[in-house]
Amino acid sequence: MSVPGTLLVLALLLAAGLGIDGVRKAQQLADADAIAEESARAGAQQIDINELRRGHLTLDTSRAVRAATRFAELAEATATAEVTPNGRVRVRVILVRPSFILGVLGVEALTSTGSAESAPLMIPSGGPR
Repeated sequence: MSVPGTLLVLALLLAAGLGIDGVRKAQQLADADAIAEESARAGAQQIDINELRRGHLTLDTSRAVRAATRFAELAEATATAEVTPNGRVRVRVILVRPSFILGVLGVEALTSTGSAESAPLMIPSGGPR
């Protein structure tokens, strides 16, 4: 194969890699945000029952952090979670997936991050109105 032919093949491979892995990266960004949102919601459901009996909607901090990080782990992501001073669960997710075509060019993995916050919500007896 000639030098121009080789360069053309490499250019086409790069274009295909950018197209395919570019779409995968965009989807991965959406996935990272979705995992962060669901992880934060899982954490925000961990209510301190004793405080709730006293009429206070308070998170069980350690359970909230564990639930949020566990949800992300089940989605094959790495997460850090915390309960903020105002009682919200804040989650940051890192999602790493292998590249499809760009691995041939040395880009082995695609990394995306997502973040979200969620807070517990008390619905009055009788359901929402």
